[in-house]
Amino acid sequence: MDASCFCGPSGAKKRYMVDMNKDKQISAQEMQRWIMEKTEEHFQEAVKENKLHFRAVDPDGDGHVSWDEYKIKFLASKGFNEKEVAEKVKNNEELKVDEETQEVLENLKDRWFQADNPPADHLLNDEEFLSFLHPEHSRGMLQFMVKEIIRDLDQDGDKMLTLSEFISLPMGTVENKQAQDIDDEWVRDRKKEFEEVIDANHDGIVTMEELEASNRSI
Repeated sequence: MDASCFCGPSGAKKRYMVDMNKDKQISAQEMQRWIMEKTEEHFQEAVKENKLHFRAVDPDGDGHVSWDEYKIKFLASKGFNEKEVAEKVKNNEELKVDEETQEVLENLKDRWFQADNPPADHLLNDEEFLSFLHPEHSRGMLQFMVKEIIRDLDQDGDKMLTLSEFISLPMGTVENKQAQDIDDEWVRDRKKEFEEVIDANHDGIVTMEELEASNRSI
């Protein structure tokens, strides 16, 4: 890979960091090493962030958080009255939230129970909570994410992705040439990712196993 593909001031800094032997070329090994280092940095940041979030949603400090405890804190962060929400949850009363918030809650609840390691107790400890907040660090959550990606992009229902399906994410309405250029660049990047990273056997089809493996490797 030509190191000049990292353009601009920030790109120049990245190029210097990735190009270990300073030959102005970025090898697959150099790129892989850099990705692994950035992944480790992200993981360490996620662990620190997780400790803060966990303490915030574990008011009784028992080392476990229930879905209801998290839901109360989440809705409070969205502007709902925490005491009122807590009272309604305690009394099993219906929470009146808008459609968008309800959809977010349902998705979060799915992720919550995916992070609840067996035997499921409907409570998350700090490690499970990390998997909930950062599913990319959990095998079970990774499998769940892969299923979600397949479900969203698989147009013919064969549980596999073709290139055309993979690059079919809605990019919004193109209103001007700059927006069109951004869309075109996005498609080029996704095409390269599909062909060079995800489609391991280069047969033009990405399976759930290939998608999981590619996400696990980064």
